[in-house]
Amino acid sequence: MITRRGIGFVLVAIAVFFVASATRVGWLHVADAMLWGIIILSATVPWLTVPKLEVARSVHPPRRRSGDVAPVVGDELSIELSVVNNTRFPRYFLSASQMSFSQGDSETRQKFFFARIPGRKNRSSIGTLACDRRGWRHFGEVVLEARLPFGLFRRRRRIAVQGRVLVHPRWFHMDRVGLIGANAGDSSSRRRARRGDEISGSRRYVFGDTVRDIHWKNTARTGRPSVKQYDAGAEDSVIVALDLTFDYGEGSESTLEYASTLCASVARAISSRGGAVSVATGSDLSQPTFDWSAVMHTLAVAERDPGSPMSASLKDVLPGQRVFSVISSKDISSISTLSSLSRRGAAVAAVVLEGFTEEDEARAAVGQLQQAGVAVVSCARGEIQEALTSIESGITHRTASRASTDKSSMDIAA
Repeated sequence: MITRRGIGFVLVAIAVFFVASATRVGWLHVADAMLWGIIILSATVPWLTVPKLEVARSVHPPRRRSGDVAPVVGDELSIELSVVNNTRFPRYFLSASQMSFSQGDSETRQKFFFARIPGRKNRSSIGTLACDRRGWRHFGEVVLEARLPFGLFRRRRRIAVQGRVLVHPRWFHMDRVGLIGANAGDSSSRRRARRGDEISGSRRYVFGDTVRDIHWKNTARTGRPSVKQYDAGAEDSVIVALDLTFDYGEGSESTLEYASTLCASVARAISSRGGAVSVATGSDLSQPTFDWSAVMHTLAVAERDPGSPMSASLKDVLPGQRVFSVISSKDISSISTLSSLSRRGAAVAAVVLEGFTEEDEARAAVGQLQQAGVAVVSCARGEIQEALTSIESGITHRTASRASTDKSSMDIAA
């Protein structure tokens, strides 16, 4: 296919030909011949460069320590594109491009360049891709293109190399989740767990236990490897819930993205302390699991579903169970569900997202949840770190208001 530059070049060559024919000037005939030689060369080289090439793609997420998931939002993927030359003749000046997209996002084009691919060899080029949204990142076909040496003509070849990678929600480290049970206290029974704060005993070593948990005294006494058991305490088993019927905002600044990040951070803290986590997304409630990667997978693939209210997944919650939920300030149905669970004896903690809509009702939502005994904090747009600090410390709006009142009273007394 001829390019715009090629069209202009051909028109110039035609004009020089007519001028040379009319004037019969020798050097114009030489120049015209050189121009047509360039045109023929530019049309031939791209045609011979593209055929009989194969393409392979490799996606390399950033390295993480053992037990962590990758990639997460904010990471950069390393994309390696390899082109295999199956002929004996080398290929020169080959460019490649591929399209990638996430659910609900526009497509992103990546470009690669190969200066020389020897015969019977392959060459690789590496690019990076920012993970700006959780969910499946799909990679489309690869387009090989040759337009050198002069760019007058080009030839393209499309090769289907399908692939995808799952981008997990971003998460932040927390030592504990003090918000859960902050209003009601810790009244549930404790159970033994793999990780926690207090050592409750020991058990026989099984494959998969970490070496740092070996109970050396009991191991020496019994002659069999033993590991410590911990008391999981207040963060034994928790349900993290997010409603999928609403999603206000756009891109990474949306209520669903904020909810996924907050739930992922809480799940990480619970799992690291030996607790089991269940995920309530819409009408689905997963089985309790100690596998944090399974929780992250569930949060990564969660998408907006107007027909799956959170009330359906939490209808069987029993008194004494712990629920952590992230809801929008306008989500009346979820507010009512959490209030009902708290009145029935469940330990409910909630984060109310505010600032994502014009008519925000965060204050009314927080007040309604507080009256039902829910430990609640709010999270404004762009203040997710402040919300995580409150979740970790367990300082609710009610506690903060009480502290402010006490301070005012002290000032008046003074």
